Amino acid sequence: MEELYITKLMIEKALAHKTSFARLKASFKDVLLTGRSLNVGLVGGSISVGTALYGEQYLFVNRSLRLLEDVLGSPIIFQNGAVGGTATLYHILCMDNHLDLPILDMILWESAVNDFYESLGPEPQEEFTRLVLKLPSQPQLVYLNFQYGKHVLEKNCVNNEQCCSNPLSKYYDVPSINMPDAVCDLILSNMADDLVGPDNAHPSRKAHAMMSIFLIQLLKDAIFEAIEDSLKTVAADCALDPRKLRSPNIPRTKLPKALFNETRITHPQCRSTARSQSGNKNELVPSYRGNWRLSQVNRTEGRLDTKAFWLSQPDSIIRFRFDVNPYKNLTCNLIVMTMGCKASGLAFLTLDKES
Repeated sequence: MEELYITKLMIEKALAHKTSFARLKASFKDVLLTGRSLNVGLVGGSISVGTALYGEQYLFVNRSLRLLEDVLGSPIIFQNGAVGGTATLYHILCMDNHLDLPILDMILWESAVNDFYESLGPEPQEEFTRLVLKLPSQPQLVYLNFQYGKHVLEKNCVNNEQCCSNPLSKYYDVPSINMPDAVCDLILSNMADDLVGPDNAHPSRKAHAMMSIFLIQLLKDAIFEAIEDSLKTVAADCALDPRKLRSPNIPRTKLPKALFNETRITHPQCRSTARSQSGNKNELVPSYRGNWRLSQVNRTEGRLDTKAFWLSQPDSIIRFRFDVNPYKNLTCNLIVMTMGCKASGLAFLTLDKES
């Protein structure tokens, strides 16, 4: 069992921005009064698929949700839509492939490290934020910012939050957990190497345990207020039909003008070979593959996703057929995203406009 060192100051630094949690309080109250399940979704990269943990029970979100289930007294339905090697842009386009968005009460975003590694800046995170805030179901969005393993070993506290999560969190009133700030003193004091896993890249079990505690601390006030409000509701009229006890819808507020960029992607339609733990509703399947073969990344190192790559020798052709639903008065842009190692070659893409 991990020995955790967490002070009150570390928790204060980690909880970079707390909000009223109006949407989540309504969901918690609804769960308490009706006994329904809370629905939680997760997007992110290899951290959220449990790389280097060797056991999904050590994943930060699984730790937090086990405790939350005990408090709420009902099961939690968890959808892990994370795919290793992806940054926020992938989830802008493909979030709907991996998550059942209409039923979600809360969406956890964990892409800070990969966004930093790809030098993406704040624009994709803002685009993702605006897409989530415009969803009809109004799920509660939460930012989760892990530390970059390489920076920990280099005694460097630099992270992606200063440019991205911090200003976006305050501007859009999205709660955010900033783990690099919380552990910076440990990093500079050479006391944080055990926060990096055995692969010297991904967070360790101890780091995941710390993030789970930070997440529970962030949600604590919303849970307690929902319990108190639920008790008052039941005390007011114990004879009410449970169906009438559902919390009222939270009034929707108009999104402010974009902080960094106006929304560019409004109706994403994604076809992907990537399979998260929760699956893939729109898998990309070739109509002709020649000598190409599908190479799947199985659950090595405790990974929960199943990435798949199409591999071949040079000068080989592969074809994919897909349909795009038209939208009136909108321009459709085709975005092709590829994954590969540094030794991979270049691909030449053509589009058959006639078909």
